[in-house]
Amino acid sequence: MTTIKRLLTTGFLSTVLVSTVGALESADLGAPCSPYIIGDKGPGGGRVYYIDDSGCHGLEAQLVDAASGVRMNWSTAIITAAAYNLPACARDAQLTPSCWHLPSKTELQYLYNQKTVMGGFANSPYWSSTGFIVKYAWTQFFNFGGQNINNKNNALLVRAVRAF
Repeated sequence: MTTIKRLLTTGFLSTVLVSTVGALESADLGAPCSPYIIGDKGPGGGRVYYIDDSGCHGLEAQLVDAASGVRMNWSTAIITAAAYNLPACARDAQLTPSCWHLPSKTELQYLYNQKTVMGGFANSPYWSSTGFIVKYAWTQFFNFGGQNINNKNNALLVRAVRAF
């Protein structure tokens, strides 16, 4: 008997087949993909800013800042980034990479690396979902590329991302 499970590997969802003897096999359960390139329209309607070696999986970001560029605290940022989702993702968007979510510190760095291709960023810090101690979370500065911690009560910008 074979069962299908989803595993989180290096920040992306991977589908694997688990046989009764415990062997793992990678499985592509969908149709063959047409590889993406950076800047393509992603499967969720965003713009692709990171792809893996297969070209079939990666990360996409919304085309504009969440809430029309209104700055918000960290808790509101998490909720606002998940607002792009269908109801199936609403409960645990931050835990499910294929749902729109506030990017991790690493996802946000990848996004900064493609800011010219993506366009539309303010020269300001953006929230990441990566917390630091209790009162702080990591941010990405889009004017010079650095990352730093910021008090979660501060009002910063948000750009939602998702894995595909």
